[in-house]
Amino acid sequence: MKDKQVPPPLPHPPPLTALPRSISERGLALLRQYEGFSALPYVDAAYHETIGYGHRIRAGECFPIEGLTREDAEALLKYDAGAAAAALRRMVELPLSQHRFDALTCFIFNVGAGAFARSALRKKVRQEQHGDVPAELMRWVYVKGKRLKGLENRRSAEAELYQTIEV
Repeated sequence: MKDKQVPPPLPHPPPLTALPRSISERGLALLRQYEGFSALPYVDAAYHETIGYGHRIRAGECFPIEGLTREDAEALLKYDAGAAAAALRRMVELPLSQHRFDALTCFIFNVGAGAFARSALRKKVRQEQHGDVPAELMRWVYVKGKRLKGLENRRSAEAELYQTIEV
């Protein structure tokens, strides 16, 4: 058997040429962690009726009276995360690492595509001012004028994920 030649490690990650198409399992895990699971409807901190892993209940949606199974909640999570990822792809048309894509998808999942579209955060990403993104994320820790520790923790996790070096 011939010895395989192993190429030397690259000093930097290869250049990115496109946006990832979907959120990764790491991104979904972050959403599960910060959204939490509720089989039954509840009102979230922003006063939205919610179920499963942060699924905002829309007019006309009906759920079993006994609540959602984890499998059903997981399907809703993936659907909602897919919608957030699609919004990100529409609004940021430049290459991002999977980590950055996941962090921004989690952010959009939480605040909504409209809020991201109007944000200075989006502008920083589009201008590739990546060093400014963590501070911009940390501005989004208020609900109805009140600073929430849970949002501080979530934004810190998103900022950390955004800054993760892809190898």
